[in-house]
Amino acid sequence: MRRTAFFILAAALVLLMLPSTVLAAPTFNRAIDQLLANHYPQHVERHLDSLGDTTLGFRLAGTPADDAAAAYIASQFTAMGLANVREEGVPVDAWNMQGAWVQANGRTMAASQFDGVPGTSGPIAAPIVYVGEGTAADYEGKDVTGKLVLVDIELDDFWMNFVGHEATLHGALGVVATYGANTYPWYAKPNSLGANDGEYDMSFAPMVYISRADGAWLKSQVKAGPVTATMRSDIDITMHDFADPASGGLGYNVVGEIPGSNPNAKAILFAAHHDAHFRAGLDDTGATSNMLMIAKAMKLSGFKPKRTIIFLSTTGEEFGYTNAWYDWCAGAWWAATQTHASSAVDPSQRWTGTDGRVALMINLELQARKGAPLNASASTALAPWWRAVAKSSPTLLPYGYHISTPISTWEDGWTFTAAGVPALVMEAGGKGYDEIYHTNLETMALVDYAYLGKLAKFDFKLANRTNTGLLPYRLHAQAADLAAAVSGKELKATGADATTVDAVVKAVRAYSAATSAYEARKAGIPASHRASVNDGLFAVERVWNTNLTGMDIWDYQAYPFQQTLWDIEYLQSAIAHLQANPVEKGKALNDLSNVALTYNGMVFGQAVYTKDLERHLPDYDLITWGGQVNTPWHVDILSEVAQVDSGDYATAIAGLNSVVADELAGLQIDGYHPGKLNMDGLNTRLAQVTTTLNTLTPMVQALK
Repeated sequence: MRRTAFFILAAALVLLMLPSTVLAAPTFNRAIDQLLANHYPQHVERHLDSLGDTTLGFRLAGTPADDAAAAYIASQFTAMGLANVREEGVPVDAWNMQGAWVQANGRTMAASQFDGVPGTSGPIAAPIVYVGEGTAADYEGKDVTGKLVLVDIELDDFWMNFVGHEATLHGALGVVATYGANTYPWYAKPNSLGANDGEYDMSFAPMVYISRADGAWLKSQVKAGPVTATMRSDIDITMHDFADPASGGLGYNVVGEIPGSNPNAKAILFAAHHDAHFRAGLDDTGATSNMLMIAKAMKLSGFKPKRTIIFLSTTGEEFGYTNAWYDWCAGAWWAATQTHASSAVDPSQRWTGTDGRVALMINLELQARKGAPLNASASTALAPWWRAVAKSSPTLLPYGYHISTPISTWEDGWTFTAAGVPALVMEAGGKGYDEIYHTNLETMALVDYAYLGKLAKFDFKLANRTNTGLLPYRLHAQAADLAAAVSGKELKATGADATTVDAVVKAVRAYSAATSAYEARKAGIPASHRASVNDGLFAVERVWNTNLTGMDIWDYQAYPFQQTLWDIEYLQSAIAHLQANPVEKGKALNDLSNVALTYNGMVFGQAVYTKDLERHLPDYDLITWGGQVNTPWHVDILSEVAQVDSGDYATAIAGLNSVVADELAGLQIDGYHPGKLNMDGLNTRLAQVTTTLNTLTPMVQALK
């Protein structure tokens, strides 16, 4: 026995002498298995799901249920032994849903509510009129003044704020939305109720949603003859106050840390959001449960990271502000640009900016449905690395995987990316998920907890791969993505300044060469240089992301010059169709509908369109995270569209040529507040890319 004990002790000492990364995964994985056996994530999810503010659920930012969720997560962080646990206030518009219903012809129909949409202040009883999709054309010949309107909500091409504003302009007292032929896949199940951020305005008519089955019945009643309906939506509202947060609506982000052994090494940030529509079994309660399980397993396994691991549970991902377009990702935006920006008094809390301490964000979303592949969206510098780790993990990803670039703006990772932190977002919703997304049918029963455990192990594998060595940024992949977007021939064809185009093409080539050279030599970088190289890599990514992140007009990430380029190309194509013999009017109008947000203006009236454009202006009070990037000019060409429609082609061509010139050269436009705003044209945007690349190239060359 003594000899056996001796060998056991010797073996244990050998194991202790091995690098921590060798021991980390097995011990972490065993901790996950134990937590699954004890049903830990189920307990977390069941508790969070019990916190809904109504019988339907709902944990929206700043409400009692959301506050209770934040407090619970903080208590879990504390109990598992995380350091620096705290709740951090986020000013939000607290939209506390209290329930809604619609009555007609003796039938009471349960209704759901949309975030940011005002309530009814008691029941509204009035005749109800069916108005199709609620576009401007749908109101022709209909008098809805003092009435309710029944609409087929169409959420693929335009959002509910357009429908609500149009109804308000026509004098409607309220809007009852339901499923229509063009709504799929949103809220498609017959008895599902749906919810989402409304991008609404307090001055618009209140709106509720009834199920597809109830909507079909109500439409049949209206078709058969006059119907008087009663609509009620109860909501308690507390608006935000940025100047004095404590006096307004306030939600809470929750933070906890596992300190790294190297205080100078950049940290890894895990994030999920605890606010939710309905019970939200997958989005994002499943992911929140997974993040808590990951944190707990790290502590149980004794994982000692070199890089600090930060866990962030955000509020307001689903909704944070009314009277705003960019009304989601409020908690992450506040963390990235306020609480943890370079202005933070405590240097250790500066996650973003020139001295930011976060090197990578791993954002967990809607997890984990049985049979669902793991889908990721990532910063272009992270995609090759993520794909390689996924390829090496077949047992952890049994249903496959897919990654796309760039990152989506519909999750918390985007606002951190725009603040300079490379991010990736992972979700596992599976086939047909959109049919249950943000409905009462997305419940805890959909979560496959065994699969959730596999994803936890994969997430740890990602974090563990960054624990030592060089940061996993693939700069050459990032350069290749930009190079594919910069075509000198295409840019010159739009009329862009030839010298400016040549300069950006040259800068792209130089940067691509520098990143390829770095890729070739990085394996030989000595261990003694890795810390300084990592600092340099992070600096490269910060400059890249803060300068080259932009959006298109549909809120997808794009390079800052791309939307302007696309607008010019559509404008020039429309002009060519108008100059054809014979004039190709239909093709011209189709091209013009693709310029900026013109499609919305063609479907709704000028007042509705103008209101929406105002909320995209860089100086709009609630531009929120939309103001983090160089936004494109949301040009208004409805007058030219009307001229084309009426056959006044010469006037339209002159006006469109003027718009093309402004898109190229830039212009001054009226801001939301009194005063002029400068909107960069294509030439300026290209010059900015050149400047950024000329800054980055020597930074990459210095990585040795």
